[in-house]
Parts: sequence; structure tokens; C-alpha cells
Amino acid sequence: MSSNQTRVPDEPSTAAALTDNFQEPPAWFRAKPFWAWNTRLDEAELRRQIRIFKEMGFGGFFMHARVGLDTPYLGSEWFDLVRACIDEAQKTGTEAWLYDEDRWPSGAAGGLATADPKYGMRTLWVSRCRRDDNYEWPQDGDAAYLFAAVFDDDKLVSYEPVSSAADLAAQPLGTELIEFVLKPAPCRRRSWFNNRSYLDTLSEEAVGKFIEVTHEKYRQEVGEHFGKTVPGIFTDEPNHGGMFRNVWAVDGCLPWTAGLPRRFQEMFGYDVIARLPELAYDPADGGRPYGQVRYHYCRCKARMFAQAFAKTIGEWCNDNNLFLTGHVQEERPISNNISMCGSTMQFYSHMQLPGIDIVRRFRMEFLIPKQCASVARQMGCKWVLSEMYGATGWPTTFEIYKHNGDWQTVLGITMRCPHVSWYSMAGEAKRDYPASIHFQSPWWRQYRHLETYFSRLHVVLGAGDPVCDLAVIHPVESYYVLINAGWVDDTIEP
Repeated sequence: MSSNQTRVPDEPSTAAALTDNFQEPPAWFRAKPFWAWNTRLDEAELRRQIRIFKEMGFGGFFMHARVGLDTPYLGSEWFDLVRACIDEAQKTGTEAWLYDEDRWPSGAAGGLATADPKYGMRTLWVSRCRRDDNYEWPQDGDAAYLFAAVFDDDKLVSYEPVSSAADLAAQPLGTELIEFVLKPAPCRRRSWFNNRSYLDTLSEEAVGKFIEVTHEKYRQEVGEHFGKTVPGIFTDEPNHGGMFRNVWAVDGCLPWTAGLPRRFQEMFGYDVIARLPELAYDPADGGRPYGQVRYHYCRCKARMFAQAFAKTIGEWCNDNNLFLTGHVQEERPISNNISMCGSTMQFYSHMQLPGIDIVRRFRMEFLIPKQCASVARQMGCKWVLSEMYGATGWPTTFEIYKHNGDWQTVLGITMRCPHVSWYSMAGEAKRDYPASIHFQSPWWRQYRHLETYFSRLHVVLGAGDPVCDLAVIHPVESYYVLINAGWVDDTIEP
């Protein structure tokens, strides 16, 4: 984690200075909501809504492309409006934070980064079949790895590689085969990525393309405001694709990229390709799972994801005087965390302002804020962000908002990102994870009282240091040995 303190107020040197900050907390300590840009945007309306944010007690906003956006993303008009919002933020004493994606998950840049298919996500597709007269070597992927196998029901008795068409021809008819085929991730919701695909987030080259079309574009257009009115950029739910379960692709896949076998060899000294069946199937003899290769594979992909995505972008942000904040997809349960990103805490360590996401009204997820706050404390960062209140619904009261914010603050959250404030509620936007914490809610003029309460808490927390006398060993790496083609998160979650 790199240091970036440009926009952070100096710690008060006297009791009087602390009292002043407590009485009227500066923008840094106040919440910054997701501002949903979800229709055709108008400069005058954007400026009006920023003034409303100020009146509501917010310290800024994240300019967030959402469902319904009708202004071309990252086009010339887009940046004209971003500049107008930065100007209005300067006038109102608020902060204009960036968001790195057209909707989410971060990485594809609304399809701009994956227009060239070589930057798209790859997966290793796993399947079983039997050799018959019509069976041919798989031709529909970038690479294929075959194994002749013997199974007892779904348990693996033995396997041997089938390394060529000649080896395949030598196998008796009826031989059971395990296929591992590397090909573009079969996306369930291709339209979500504007008919492109999600990014290969295990590839530093692909992430470099994402930075080129997003972060560098912002630097060219509004870089003079970085570290001033524009303190940072939010990355939302990046992931490397799921292991045998996947939100964005389909089940039966292993996260993969072309460079993974080489990195695996460098890290552990043996060939992961030769032992692929052990990643997918448990042994038939009732023994322990194939722990070594599973553990090493999970460590390899977790490191590749954290370094390719978080470290690469975090270093770019540090070089350009921005905070990298946001959160990964599937922060818990631990099995989901392993499946989608390998190690949440390893990812956080490369962020200047690590964050989490707590959705729904009565969801109390103690592990999520605690593991993030722990990394921040270990890396010397006092600020931990929570995207909160998503999908809480229109009936949510101030009492519930306060309760949700209170327990997260106790567990280490020191910056709030309320989800969500709609620019418009026209069309599909009105169904986008309500409620809207903005002028559409009848209580918006009273909301300032809630934000003043939390911003004062943040002032006090920012002036002190957490006292932690108890160390807890996180069990994420113990879970690595439990993966297989049939795992379901609730079967191994405590």
C-alpha cells in the first residue's frame, strides 16, 4: 500500500483544532455517495444536484455510470460534464471522486478495453466425456489438455495425460476422458459488457489496456485536479472469474490466463498442467483431497490477480496522486472469496484506501469490515471505506441507516459511500437497487443530521489509533485444499 495524503486533513495538533473539526467536519470526513449517472446528462442539473449533496451534509460524490446512461461513456461530452462537476465541487467545498467503469465489475471499461478479444477473460473449461468413433481432439479453444481417467462414481481413481492425437487414437473406445479447454470466458450476460467480454484480470497486459482507456483518459482530461478536488478513483467488484461457479461466466470453469503455467512453475517448481485433474476431482480411496496442487494453484491465481490488477492500478494511482479505493467481488463467505478473487486481504494491501461493500438492510457481516480494517491497520492506513445501504429499500428509516453505519464503524469503517443517489428515476433506473438517498426521498433535507453524526465519529477516529491486542489467523488458505468440481459454498462454510 502506498502513501497518498494530499487531500487528508492534517491531524489536529491541539484540542481546540480537534474541537473545530468536530463542530464542522471537513469534506474528507463526510460521506461520498455513489451518484448514479443513469440518463441523458445535463450540466445545469448536475450542478444543481451537487448543491443538494452539499445541503444533505455529504462531503463529495462518486461520478458513477449506471443503468440507463444515455451520454456516451468516456466521450467528449462525458468529460465536459466531469469538468463541470469538478468546478461545482470547488465552488461548494466538496470532493469529486472518479469511478473506473461503465456500471460494474471494473475492468472492461464498458467494452472499450476488451474490444480486442486478446484482452478478454479466459477460463479453463472442464468436462468429462467418453472416447467413441466420432470423438476428435478439441478444436474450439486456444489450448486443450486431455487426460484418460478411471472414476469410481465421481471420485478419481487414476489418470494419465493424453498429449497428442496419436495418444488419443491409442486409447480404447469407451475410455473416459477429462477435457481442459482454454477459451474465452462464456459470459452469461454479454450485453452487460456492451456485447464485448469481461477483462482478463490475471494479465498485466490486459489490465494495462484498461488503464490506458480509462485512467490515462481521466489523467489527460482532468489530471490537473488529481490530489486536489479529485482525491481518488473507485474500482468496483473486480474479479478473476469463479472456480466451478461464476456470476459472470458459467459453471465448470477454472480461472486461467496464458501466463499462469509459467508463473506457477516459477513459484512452486513443477508443472500444473500435468496435475490438472487433481484440481477438479477428489480421490476415490477416501483419502485427503489433492491438497498440494490445489493450495499452490489458489496461491498462484490470488497473487496474479492482486499483482496484475490491484498492484498495477495502485501504483498508477500513487504516481498520479490519487487514492485507489473500492472493493472486490464476493468478500464472503470465504469459499466465494477464494472462488472469485483468491484472497481479498492480499488485494487490499495494494490500495491506498481499501474498501468493502455491505448490501441489504439487516445484513451484519462482521468478517467483511474486520478483514479490510485489519489490512489497513497493518499497512499504516487509517481510512477504510464502506459502500453501504445498497438494496435497503424505500421503507428504510434513519434508525436503520444509523444502526448499519454504527456497527460498521465499530469494526473499523472510517469513510462512508452511501449507495445510491440517482440522477434520475426514469425508465429502468427506478429499479436500480433502491432507495435513492437523494432529492427523490422526502426526508432529504433532514438527512444532514445523520451525516453530521457519522462525520464527527470519523473526526475522532482519525485523531486516534486502533488498539488491537488479539491476533486471529485468517483461514482462507486452509480452504484452498477443499476446491473441486462440485463444491458449493454453503457445504464448507462454518
